[in-house]
Amino acid sequence: MTLTEKQIKYTLHIIAKIAFPGLEYECRVNANEVSIRIKDTNVQFSLLEQHEASALLSGKLDMTDIPSRNLKYSIPVAFPQKSKDTNKIFYSIEGDEVKILADIVTLSFILLSRYEDYICTNRDAYGRMSYKDSLAKVYDFIDIPIVDEYALLVRKIVCAHSPTIIITPRVGQIIPTHDIDNLLLFPNVHSTIKRMVWDFLYGVYKLKPKDSLRAIRTFMSYITGKDPYVKAIYSLAKLSKNCGFRSEFYFLGYDTTHKDYRYDANNPLVRDCMKYIEDVGMVVGFHAGFGTCDNDAEFLNQKDKVDNILGKKATRGRQHFLCFNHNSPAVWDKCGMETDMTLGYHDREGFACGTSHPYPLYDIMSDTVLNVIEQPLIVMDGTLLERRNLSPSESLERIVLLCNRTLDAEGDFVILWHNSGLHRKWYRYYTDAYVPFMKMFSK
Repeated sequence: MTLTEKQIKYTLHIIAKIAFPGLEYECRVNANEVSIRIKDTNVQFSLLEQHEASALLSGKLDMTDIPSRNLKYSIPVAFPQKSKDTNKIFYSIEGDEVKILADIVTLSFILLSRYEDYICTNRDAYGRMSYKDSLAKVYDFIDIPIVDEYALLVRKIVCAHSPTIIITPRVGQIIPTHDIDNLLLFPNVHSTIKRMVWDFLYGVYKLKPKDSLRAIRTFMSYITGKDPYVKAIYSLAKLSKNCGFRSEFYFLGYDTTHKDYRYDANNPLVRDCMKYIEDVGMVVGFHAGFGTCDNDAEFLNQKDKVDNILGKKATRGRQHFLCFNHNSPAVWDKCGMETDMTLGYHDREGFACGTSHPYPLYDIMSDTVLNVIEQPLIVMDGTLLERRNLSPSESLERIVLLCNRTLDAEGDFVILWHNSGLHRKWYRYYTDAYVPFMKMFSK
């Protein structure tokens, strides 16, 4: 593996924007140097040799743990073989030049561009890469925003060397998001009766009378008012508003002809929900369904339905089931989307992209930086319960840990909680994990 000049510059720009927010800088990439010039200081970066980068990509390169900039944990770095005579010292200073003696560029590019996903041949039934095949798994850094830590460590070194460089830290934010995969818990009479009886008997079988009573209350609430999944949309928006956050709700653009049909985007309830969401200051976006991740025509076909109901173009959203491949960035760019919230592992919470900062997507196929901004997904409700089998208290602990690390790194904490995640087995996760988290970090 050998990084192109474009790929190196792309990575340096992201590192610089995290390290030196709001300041002017210059990235230089040529045969003689790979550097960031910030005021009177030149930060020179080391790169692995081709065979070393290939070993890193395959998870076979020996990494060295060094202290993070705040000494809270260790972060792995790769030292080029040619720098072994430095005794693996992370940096050196000569005059106005700071030399980063480990390669923090190659791993950062692999994570930011999702290059490791591009070359991964082991896919699940939905075409997704799993956490178990990731470098984050091999080198054990999924709980660390490693690219952010690299950048902030560079900032610490540079500012200590050049006190005239004054940094105003970026203030991160919490962004609750909600994929509306299903609009109705009770779409018809047959399924209503079936689900109500099943939920009631399941509570009896498990000797959980509260679950049985909750099934009855849910049914009675439905026949006297809104469907529980619709009510959940209103509840999630109200919770965010009360806590001072701006939730984003992503709607599918399906109609009855789609093989994954869940609800018709033209259902009047969709329009009502969208209006309420915007009325209370939240955001409506597009949930790109199956068949869109590498097909711009189908992407626009589904998006047009959402846009027509919304009355304007949705510019933010997420791929359904987190189905995102090497063709997806170009599809999102071509279709005029501005922000994607997809990139995270379906089977493990954490920092799949190595960062919690928004950054431009990279099209590996054309070796081009795109206009679409990625806001990496850090926690999804389904991961905690279905993939990790965590309890509500364990889930809350994980959410709080990752949120604190995100905000400490000046990043944005993106969490996904479905509107279907307020009922049945999800109920206690909502009341004992999601709601306490929201209130704990409320503004």
